[in-house]
Amino acid sequence: MEFQAQKGLVYFTVLARGISKFANPTDFNRLKAEMLCYGVDVESSKLRELVRSQNPFNEIRSGLGYGWYVRLENGMFVNTSVYFGYNRDSPLKAEFQADEIVLFKDGKPVTALIPLNPPEWYFEKTSSGKEMGRIFQQHGKNALASAIYADCQLFSRSEECKFCRIGDGTDLGNLKIKSIQDLVETAVRAKKYNPKYEVDLNGGTTYTAGTGFEIFIPRVSAIRKALPDTRIAVEAAPPLENRFIDDIVEAGANVLMMNLELWDESMRQKYCPGKANMIPRERYFEALEYAISRLGKGNVSSCLIAGLEDPRSTIEGAKFLVDLEVIPSILPYRPLNPDKIDPSIRILPEDFIAISRDVANYITKAGLKPMGQAGCVGCTGCSLEANLARQPYTTPLIPPP
Repeated sequence: MEFQAQKGLVYFTVLARGISKFANPTDFNRLKAEMLCYGVDVESSKLRELVRSQNPFNEIRSGLGYGWYVRLENGMFVNTSVYFGYNRDSPLKAEFQADEIVLFKDGKPVTALIPLNPPEWYFEKTSSGKEMGRIFQQHGKNALASAIYADCQLFSRSEECKFCRIGDGTDLGNLKIKSIQDLVETAVRAKKYNPKYEVDLNGGTTYTAGTGFEIFIPRVSAIRKALPDTRIAVEAAPPLENRFIDDIVEAGANVLMMNLELWDESMRQKYCPGKANMIPRERYFEALEYAISRLGKGNVSSCLIAGLEDPRSTIEGAKFLVDLEVIPSILPYRPLNPDKIDPSIRILPEDFIAISRDVANYITKAGLKPMGQAGCVGCTGCSLEANLARQPYTTPLIPPP
């Protein structure tokens, strides 16, 4: 492993020698599922320094955007959790071994990990004096991600989604709102380094008819004017009125991600009280269908969280979304808030694989292509369905009710 210090970051090259004994892609799918469900225990202080170098300014988007991006030996991307308390109980541990970073499971080496180097533009500054790595972060290989509104008004009334931390008041150093000028300057500069970058904007929810779209629209418009050929994805709660979808499409968004999160309505009420009361499930359907009419098949997606409801319910919801021509993305529940959700609730990797496998079959049969979508779904770091969709059909493991 080679190290080079530059502008306060550590750049490194990992020379994978083929530690993996895996015989087929199924083994890597299993390993990725374990990394997503358990996270990875990172003990070495030097290794933690390398982990931190990917996000040196601690800019976060709740839990899923706050992880460690690595490639496995087969080229598969994984955004694995390393910063939270539950990761210390993981059977997976990363350590230095000779000139490699090696992932161990129950004390046995299973594969080399190849982390993504932090891009050089992170420490350049905008005209307002902010480091560009505070404005956008690289997710995966070609995604520029930014929580343009790193807060959520639902927390102000104790109606937040219980699995989320974006507006919990904890000051981890992140900017609460990104200015239009900073976003444009950073995106333009980053594209000089990597012309393949796509833009992914996300953020919390507001108690307004736009539910936050009013924050996104002028920022999308400005980025579109500066980068007319760059695909832009927006991840936000559905607005209460379709006119906001019209406005954001006309501003230049190519992809919309409006996350239903839980299919079971009783679980939505329990874990997402604010959204469940403000945005009925039927409004999600209306907004998703309308977005499809504006953006077309393959350009609208919605996340479902596996592990907080019956697996059959998650699959049923995913099938419903596929029938709307919406791409469902299945994310494993990560226990970030043990004070809000029973800490004993976990999802096992085998259950996550089973759900993701069935959803991948539905996606493939419908002709939807998650890896072709801009934004979170196309990145593939936090889910499995895109990896599984490239494999042959199988008999459903968990048939919907």
